[in-house]
Amino acid sequence: MIRNYWYVLHGVLWVTLVIGAAGVKVVELRRTLGPLILLAGLLIPARVAFALRLLPKQHERTPVIEALGAVYPGIGKIEPRPLLGAFWCNSNLYHPEVVWLRDEKMLMQLIKQAHEEARPLFVCFSHRGAAVEHDPALVRAVENEAVFQKVATYFGLEESQYTAQLFKLKTQK
Repeated sequence: MIRNYWYVLHGVLWVTLVIGAAGVKVVELRRTLGPLILLAGLLIPARVAFALRLLPKQHERTPVIEALGAVYPGIGKIEPRPLLGAFWCNSNLYHPEVVWLRDEKMLMQLIKQAHEEARPLFVCFSHRGAAVEHDPALVRAVENEAVFQKVATYFGLEESQYTAQLFKLKTQK
């Protein structure tokens, strides 16, 4: 099994061109049938290449959609408006309301805000290994089952570092 199969995309068109060029040489009807074979040979890999090009390696928008209802403010209004904290992922690029968590202290402030305003709180992160190495207390706090419940795991393409985790703050009783 090819682990990094997207590297193959760089060679697909060249292989197709070689096959098409060989088809032109083999086929006697070069002026009509040869170019058609070449075009047909290019269309299939081009379709695959464009489909794979649109496939993300990491779920960056999906946690935002799950937590806030949409990736853009003002769309998918949920009341009360949830809070979303993020670290070691790019989810903050898709919504200006996402709070970038730098440490456990910022998480505790966000939890306090969620309780004071009676709003749901979601936290998402990726690159778990790097996150644990950078700030193990923050990861432990989010993965604490007494405080947060895991909502979803969005598996990344090819490597586990691209897997995104989404957690929701449990309601107070």
